Amino acid sequence: MHAKGEIRELFTDCVNAWDGETEWWAPLEGVTLSYIAGRKFQQNWTAMNKEDRARWLIGHLWNCTDACPRDVADSLDIPSGTFASVVRRLAVTDPPDAFSDLIRRVEKKRQEGQENHHRVLAIPSPA
Repeated sequence: MHAKGEIRELFTDCVNAWDGETEWWAPLEGVTLSYIAGRKFQQNWTAMNKEDRARWLIGHLWNCTDACPRDVADSLDIPSGTFASVVRRLAVTDPPDAFSDLIRRVEKKRQEGQENHHRVLAIPSPA
């Protein structure tokens, strides 16, 4: 799955603007997203604080299979890979507020889905 280029760029710009001392999402404080269309989106973005913006950004990159630039992952001290792998690891290691609870729920659902998949594939022996 691909996230929009503007969203990937927002993440990379945020990391590139990060000072390494504060939270990685600190640069999202003053960001305006005039290049993402939609008045309702603009209003919602303006009303969000930087932590909510970080959650939104991670959520939109959660399944993105595009390669994340190596320098971005290196800046965060995270192994490089896809945007999905980078933001998932980032969310686990440095979650904004209760984001770690969301990750636990997602992982639990994924694990339950795998268990159910194995049950469906089991073929009962004839009696």
